[in-house]
Amino acid sequence: MGDDTRRHFLLRLVAAAVALALIVTVGVFIAWRIAVKNSATVSLEISQHRVSKAEFAYALNTVRNEVIQETAGKGSSVSKDYWESEAPGSPTAKAVDRAIEVIRQRLGVYEIAVEAGIVDSASWDAITDRMSRENAAREQKKTAGQIVHGNPNYTLETFIDTEMRSIKQSYTSNTENPGMSPTENDIQRYYDNHEWTVSEDGSPATLDQVRANVVQEYRYSRYDELVQQRVKNQDIKKDLAQLRTYASSQLSE
Repeated sequence: MGDDTRRHFLLRLVAAAVALALIVTVGVFIAWRIAVKNSATVSLEISQHRVSKAEFAYALNTVRNEVIQETAGKGSSVSKDYWESEAPGSPTAKAVDRAIEVIRQRLGVYEIAVEAGIVDSASWDAITDRMSRENAAREQKKTAGQIVHGNPNYTLETFIDTEMRSIKQSYTSNTENPGMSPTENDIQRYYDNHEWTVSEDGSPATLDQVRANVVQEYRYSRYDELVQQRVKNQDIKKDLAQLRTYASSQLSE
């Protein structure tokens, strides 16, 4: 075999190897995209809570308009390809980061609620099940001609908002819960660090005049601190590439 023949043979061999590697790479990528699409969960785990696609999609939807206003301008409308880029700093990447934070904050609340016995589970399925049962109960009342207070029929957004506010109220009303039994020193210190007025004329109020309000606000403040401490201590496992891929397809719909 001559030098030219050998050279051409080696070039063809290298070209074939490159083509094969490209085919394998594309095949792996396509298989990965299909796996992402068909999986019931996304690659996000927060303190052993595996986040479902439905849960992540909901979080993405709650931050979508906020991200658009921040990146494209208030009142802007965007096309589907606006979410095409998955690069760091892109609108899709920002939406993923915000969605993760939304889920973390909600889990912080619900994990505390589970420990206090206020709700039975912090899982997404449990939340949607509670909403379904509540809506069914309200529908029965309407059918029976009874008065239904509040929302006649909850959406996920209104139900989660209502339940989280209810959790806060329930937790802070129970003096047996951690942080909900302030000492006299706690009450005095909280009173001293804030301004309190008498509603009638706006003049400064004594501690005796506003004690109930001081205690309530102290408990609310401690509750918020407990939630944020829980969020801070969360163990997070995530695959940002997979999350951005899913978010790109979800936000483009």
